[in-house]
Amino acid sequence: MNLATTTPHDVLIHAALRHPRHAEAWLRARLGPEIAAICDWPTLRLVGARIHGPGLRTSLADFVYVVRVLGTDLWLAFTIEHRSYPHPGLHDTLVRYSSWLAHGARRRRRDAPVAVIATVLYHGPGALDLRPSVAIECPPALAAMLGPLQPQLRVLADNLTAQSEVQILAQPLTAFLRLAMLGVRFLPHLDPAGTIAALDRWGALLREVDRDDGPPPGEDAIETFGWYLLHVNETPVEDVRMALERNLQRAQEKFMSTAEKLKAEGRLDGLAKGRVATLLRLLARRFGVLPAEVEARLREASSDELDRWTDRVLDAPTLEAVFAGG
Repeated sequence: MNLATTTPHDVLIHAALRHPRHAEAWLRARLGPEIAAICDWPTLRLVGARIHGPGLRTSLADFVYVVRVLGTDLWLAFTIEHRSYPHPGLHDTLVRYSSWLAHGARRRRRDAPVAVIATVLYHGPGALDLRPSVAIECPPALAAMLGPLQPQLRVLADNLTAQSEVQILAQPLTAFLRLAMLGVRFLPHLDPAGTIAALDRWGALLREVDRDDGPPPGEDAIETFGWYLLHVNETPVEDVRMALERNLQRAQEKFMSTAEKLKAEGRLDGLAKGRVATLLRLLARRFGVLPAEVEARLREASSDELDRWTDRVLDAPTLEAVFAGG
């Protein structure tokens, strides 16, 4: 994955879900016991992200996994989408992915049946809307008429925004995936005192991740988590270092090395790069091509300004209204 073209949220979540052991735990939790029981989980494998459509058209999903159904020739294919922002066209994208994936997989396997299950991991602002885009974007009367006639897809969704810390910790997941979910759900919104308190509450989980043989190895998982924290949170580096050392009971040379590298690159200046990238994508989705000065303004903004503008972006009628009053 190209770190220059993804958000910090993508980096942390993908660091876990690109490994089958973490994906299996998450899929089992989403599928429920009946469907999970028919899957031959040792056959679960990541088959990439490129989905081939008609002609030369291709789409890039976050992850595509396949698993064999016990005692049959049937394969289940899972598309896993990670979203840290609202996307009105998400349902339609998943319909396209599912159709193309089922068609392509059946063609490659000749007559072997393939069932596709679409899943989403979401932690953006507001509710996760999985209606067809027509039902979202058309006038209400027209949407009520046409929406039910559109292709409909049942999506298995994990909406972290609607979950508490206790609920995330209780999920039957691997330690690193639970830590990653806690990170993306809470760290961008915590002040320094709240961040240190959270790290102390998550101490047992941090140690479990650190001692895990992987993949990824525990030390690498903690390094990725620390990298993420530095990008989305403004807690002083020294305070974070002490909290990590206190809870992990070991020195944090890699964390400090990462902090020094980011400082040298000018990336620890309080701008929370991932939040800026997410807000830019939201603004472009709502208002189209953005003037160059908008990106410059976001990159010079304070954390409080980014919070205010993110809260406004879903309801503001114009781009100017997002920034009105600072």
